[in-house]
Amino acid sequence: MANLTEDILNTQGGGLKEMALSHSITGDEDYLDRTLAEFDLVPLTIVQAKNGDNLVYLEMTGDKAAFFEFA
Repeated sequence: MANLTEDILNTQGGGLKEMALSHSITGDEDYLDRTLAEFDLVPLTIVQAKNGDNLVYLEMTGDKAAFFEFA
């Protein structure tokens, strides 16, 4: 996990961010309709997911159309 500092945890508007970790996703989570940008994930970010000894990296592309225009 990345190093967290007070500067990172505080938003530009002065509000405090809180980290919430999900160890499993069942489909009933109340945040599933949020965009990647609302989670402060940059477009095309890569997220690590693992299940026991299995490890995969997922390129998150769901918001790329909102950030990039391709000719």
